Amino acid sequence: LYYALKNSSLTTMQRNQILAKYIEKERLEREHRRWIRVATHALIAAVNFYSASQETSSDAKTVFYFLGGINTAIAISLSF
Repeated sequence: LYYALKNSSLTTMQRNQILAKYIEKERLEREHRRWIRVATHALIAAVNFYSASQETSSDAKTVFYFLGGINTAIAISLSF
């Protein structure tokens, strides 16, 4: 993009407008990807907590709760 704009016949103002739109589009895409990761980890955490609540083995229950807690922590950390 840089080289295409550098060698174009556009004015500096036009180049800056194009770059500003490109940067904004990239920022929005990064934000969307981040919220998809938050939702993914939150859903995985919910499934792990549900699995723990249905499990009869205490060892497996502990593992599911641990995994649920880890995914919850990841989802929370990604949301900030």
